[in-house]
Order: sequence, then C-alpha cells, then structure tokens
Amino acid sequence: MVSCPFGEKACVINDNGKMVFEDFSVFMRGLLTNNMILIGGVVLLFTFSFFCLSGIMLSKEMGALARSIVDVTRSLFIWIAGIFVTIKFGKDDPQYRW
Repeated sequence: MVSCPFGEKACVINDNGKMVFEDFSVFMRGLLTNNMILIGGVVLLFTFSFFCLSGIMLSKEMGALARSIVDVTRSLFIWIAGIFVTIKFGKDDPQYRW
C-alpha cells in the first residue's frame, strides 16, 4: 500500500489507522454496508453493459464511424456534466478553488 500525504479529505484510513490512497478491505466494507454505493455499483454495471451492447449493435448496423461519433458525444456530455457539478456544488466546499 502507498501512504497518502494529503490529509484526511483525500486519503483513506485503513484498519491500522494509517492514511493510504486505497484499501480493498475499506472498499468492501463500505460497499457492503452502504446500500446507495451498492445500488450505484449495480446501476453502473448495467449502464456499462448497455453501452457496450449498443456500441456493438451500432457498429454492426451503421459502422465504426457512427460508433466513434457516439463515443465522442458521450464523452462530451460527461465532461459538460462534470463541469456543471463542479461549478454548481463545488463552491459549497471550503477547499474549492477555481
């Protein structure tokens, strides 16, 4: 495990009390005890599956260029949503700097 020098807001505190970037046991405990994280993970799994299946069907019917355009458009929408969330909700965080 790699130790994390960034403090409590950016690090995970493992079972030994040490600050690290990631810890699988903390992840699994959070996943199994927090229903929203578990539901979000299942929804994410289905959305990835749907995206892959629709990409395969799109490539088969319309070609690789159409799939590439859909991929770029999806990335653009995710990027715009990320900027919106950062601007809308990030200002409430005292660590927020633009």
